[in-house]
Amino acid sequence: MTQSQGLYRLSGVKSKYVKIVADSIKGKQVDFAEEELVNITSALKHFFRELPEPLLTFEFHQQFVDAASTCWHYTTPLCASL
Repeated sequence: MTQSQGLYRLSGVKSKYVKIVADSIKGKQVDFAEEELVNITSALKHFFRELPEPLLTFEFHQQFVDAASTCWHYTTPLCASL
């Protein structure tokens, strides 16, 4: 586990993370060991942000909200096991 603080709060260098995304989409080999961690996490955020439809689809939005509010404090047995 990484000890980087604010891993998804920090922004990488835009030209670098956009290139990571573009190369990945084109099927090019990306050497993540050579990239700074903030650029990798920024590439991931950028990729998800640019999807035509969110991973948590509009169709099921209310169900996701309901599930999240139910599990917020891990009060149900199902959520406590997560």
